[in-house]
Amino acid sequence: MVFFDRIPEGLPVHSVVIDDYQAAYRITEHMLNQGCQRPAHIGGSSKINVYSNRRKGFLQALEDSNIEIPST
Repeated sequence: MVFFDRIPEGLPVHSVVIDDYQAAYRITEHMLNQGCQRPAHIGGSSKINVYSNRRKGFLQALEDSNIEIPST
């Protein structure tokens, strides 16, 4: 069995994944460098690590670029 993108925690299985945190960080950074002034993050449940990691990367890129993080 091979899991793609999402991996159930605690199962010793093969998987194909990307670094969701880094990917979200880099795309947010790219958007900011292209002049985007109000990037938005639309994601799924924070209980699923894929969505949680992407949100963390997005927020870190905003913080590193001194962009005010809107309240949720």
